Amino acid sequence: MTTNPVPPEQNVPEGYRRLKGSERQTRSGAQRYRFADPDESILVSIYVRFPQCANPLPDMDYYATTPTGRRKFLSRDDFAAQYGAAEEDLKVVTDFAQTFGLQVAKIESARRFVQVLGTVAQLSKAFAVQLELYRSSEEEYRGHEGYICLPVAVGNVVEGVFGLDNRCMARHSSNGSNGNSPVTLTPPQVAKAYNFPTPVHGAAGQTIAILEFSGPAGSVASCGFDQNDIDAFINNLNVAYKSNLKAATVKSVTISGSQGNVPFGSATNVSIPDPDLEVALDIEVIVSVAQQAKVVVYFAPGTEQGWVDAVSQIATDSENDPSVLSISYGWPELAPGLSVFEWSAQTVAQISLSFQAAH
Repeated sequence: MTTNPVPPEQNVPEGYRRLKGSERQTRSGAQRYRFADPDESILVSIYVRFPQCANPLPDMDYYATTPTGRRKFLSRDDFAAQYGAAEEDLKVVTDFAQTFGLQVAKIESARRFVQVLGTVAQLSKAFAVQLELYRSSEEEYRGHEGYICLPVAVGNVVEGVFGLDNRCMARHSSNGSNGNSPVTLTPPQVAKAYNFPTPVHGAAGQTIAILEFSGPAGSVASCGFDQNDIDAFINNLNVAYKSNLKAATVKSVTISGSQGNVPFGSATNVSIPDPDLEVALDIEVIVSVAQQAKVVVYFAPGTEQGWVDAVSQIATDSENDPSVLSISYGWPELAPGLSVFEWSAQTVAQISLSFQAAH
């Protein structure tokens, strides 16, 4: 393989067009060092447009000007019926995938979503990109420079393609504490100060989704939780503060591409930064405050694809039916000290649409 490959000028093949918003640049501080393995398998998520006949989703102006009692909401089933992808649009994508020998792994109309599996060689040809490996002092990732391209007929229905670039796009922030804080408050004490529902009334009937990021290797560290840690936390609160909090059995869901809830993730692993500790913290705060609520933790890869796939899945998850979403992770819009935008425009657009759908 060639060392430090120089990418050719990106030419749009005949019959293709650039996918708006898909342009990527090399991350600040990273350098290309070789071509991606042509035999490596990659899972790619493709999102198509809303049906042409669908009404626009409510925007922020709607929620700002419409009193809570007058807002109209759709069930997830009704949303899928009105805003799910048109069958002909999904067929355009699946036909395209089969033309290039890609395996169709999943189709979900409600999410406007087709997931395909293929090798680097197949995907490079299908999307007219050169996939390469990039390395910095902090990470190694696979990516491309320039736009993803699609045949015109496919590009007319597709709004986003995710998974070709797997740079890390998720991290949790330290609270900056040096361990010498003069006052320690438990989550229920903070909730009481804000007049949050008491354990007597609780959050019964609600399902709280928690988004965590676990793998794959090269993006964020794998992590998980141990139900015993959650139970012990609640028990310790009850003993120390003579309270009567109830533990909750926490369910986990794995978003495609993630390693999911790694067995025996433990809050006793206190290395910094420790993803197990972050997961336990997120769960314990919610379980102790939102008493009687169901809690579902969604584990996603810490990439742009992970964000898009997770939020779209949570928004349309009719099985678990989450009513609240908690996310303690983030990633800055701009590269540190630079004016380079870290997120691709297609990612911002798809996440925004999923949040609109969730409302």
